[in-house]
Amino acid sequence: MADQGGPSSGSSSTGARVWTDDIDTAPAESYYDILGVGKDADADQIRRAYRKAALKCHPDKKGDDPVAAEQFQKLLKAYEVLSDEKKRQVYDKYGANGVEMMDKMPFLDVGMILAMKSLFCVITILSAILLLLPIFISMKVDGKISWSWPVVFIPSFLVLGVVLIVVATGSTADEDEDESDKRQSRQERLIEKGYNFVYVLVLTVFDILLPLKLEGILSCSWAAVFIPWFLLEVSHFVSSIFVLVSSIKEGAYVTPPTSLEEAEDQETAKRPLTSGEIGILLFTEFNFYVLRVIQAILLVIKVDNPDTISWGATFVPIYILIVSNLISLTLRFLSGVSQLETPRERRSAAIVFAVVFAAIASIFSVFTWLLVRRVSGNDGYPPAAVLLIPVFFVFALLLCCCGCFLPCMMTVGLQGAMNEMGAQEAGEAGQTGERRERPLVPLVKRIAAPKAEQQQSKTTLVS
Repeated sequence: MADQGGPSSGSSSTGARVWTDDIDTAPAESYYDILGVGKDADADQIRRAYRKAALKCHPDKKGDDPVAAEQFQKLLKAYEVLSDEKKRQVYDKYGANGVEMMDKMPFLDVGMILAMKSLFCVITILSAILLLLPIFISMKVDGKISWSWPVVFIPSFLVLGVVLIVVATGSTADEDEDESDKRQSRQERLIEKGYNFVYVLVLTVFDILLPLKLEGILSCSWAAVFIPWFLLEVSHFVSSIFVLVSSIKEGAYVTPPTSLEEAEDQETAKRPLTSGEIGILLFTEFNFYVLRVIQAILLVIKVDNPDTISWGATFVPIYILIVSNLISLTLRFLSGVSQLETPRERRSAAIVFAVVFAAIASIFSVFTWLLVRRVSGNDGYPPAAVLLIPVFFVFALLLCCCGCFLPCMMTVGLQGAMNEMGAQEAGEAGQTGERRERPLVPLVKRIAAPKAEQQQSKTTLVS
């Protein structure tokens, strides 16, 4: 069993407990303070500081003094971490918790795990803030609050401001890449970073213009307000063109791959796409895009010239989008159900599809009709809070996934890996039947021992 911070007096354990019983809680003071060195200290300074501090609190000198023994354990842990270059880098970046995680799960990238946890935390906070936007909008539209529109849009200002800062300050290099790879990919990453920054910046401009126009501060037309939106749509169009051309050049597999390795193999036989397959690609890439752009244009025409078209005709692209997606869902179902072997499986799949199809069609149809009913009438029915229920649901689902579901799934996976490795360690210890006692190293040998000997003395436990 591996010791996490010097000698331990606890009893031996089996299974997953071998990973937790002997872990000392992180000291309140930093490891640099324990050794009495600065964060810029080199290996020699750390070694000299350790030897000097060990002379004062080693058990050979202090005897059975529990305070000195505890201080010596902290000293050992601090020296173990700071004398190891990799552990020191993890400690400087993530603290004692990062080192503890590295000791418990050496097969995983500590930085990646902690970065994922931080990402979940940030997305959860931003989702909670962004959830306030539809709430404020519904209260404003229904007359529950008298705030100005710029105040109502404060949640979106905060979220886009954070995203803009993250994109602007993001790194353009990977520390794990070679220098040649860094130079080669630096331009590509700079271009990608610049594109992302401009994209978020244009979206932020649109987010600012929208409440200013609603409040009546801007006297320009709605078409001018939507210029940033149409610029974003142009970028989406160019991106879709690149994806389409790349897919056509890549072609299709002669025989569908049965594994991921086979799919990634460059030598797997492929054929040119047929005209029908190209048509499906065009529909997939541009269906939602074209209808979205037409819907924005009709909406701008309607609000700038209210008598031009009716609200029912304004939302025709939404009707077409609902129908086209339901047709696409049906075709996918028919393609998948044909691969089922027994009539019973086909019948069960048909029932499930019918229920899902009816639910989706009903939800979209009802809320679209309610939207047209609200903007067409002057009676304030239905309330905006009812119309925004799908938006509330999406943000609540995102909040639940990032704040609860995904972190729990990651924790369960990591705990399973820890339990499996702990069981393997316990099984190996049981097979050897070796029960070794930690020898008390004399003071002179402890201080003068080379690093390899110190590591060996620190990795034995009292069984």
